[in-house]
Amino acid sequence: MAKFNVTVELDWVDEEGSIDGALKEQIASQIISKVSASSIKDITEKVDAQIISRVDGAVSAKLAEALDDFLNRPRTVTDKWGDTEKEGVSVIQMMKDACDNYLEQEVDANGKTAGRYCDKRQTRINYLISSQIDYKLKSAIDSAVERIKVGIQEYVKSTMQEKLTESISKAIGLDQIVNSMK
Repeated sequence: MAKFNVTVELDWVDEEGSIDGALKEQIASQIISKVSASSIKDITEKVDAQIISRVDGAVSAKLAEALDDFLNRPRTVTDKWGDTEKEGVSVIQMMKDACDNYLEQEVDANGKTAGRYCDKRQTRINYLISSQIDYKLKSAIDSAVERIKVGIQEYVKSTMQEKLTESISKAIGLDQIVNSMK
């Protein structure tokens, strides 16, 4: 049997320390570095999420406040020369008035602003409604006509086949041939 002597020289163990102590220190430092890295990552993610939510909330609140102020603050409406037409009108009210004026404007049969000499005048809202009704009715009628047309074509085709078969069988005397076979 052969005998071996192994000598290990550990330069990271000092003269007074022991291998157990050095291993404990090495393992502890590695665990601490791993835990601190994952902890820092977790903390960073949580802090980032909180910052984003708080900034979003603050920005949303500021935007809502600014928009509310813009839309509801009373303003003075002037004409093109700067003369006051209305006072204390909000932007929302101005938008409502503009929509009302647009929809109540008189138009011709083509939906264009009516001139002085137009004989078929109606408001834009009435024109829009009647043109939509006309479009929907035309689409429904076209669809119904197409379905009826297909139905009539199928009926005529089947009827023609029956009548043609019947007249051909009479012409060649198919009935007499079949009866004589019985």
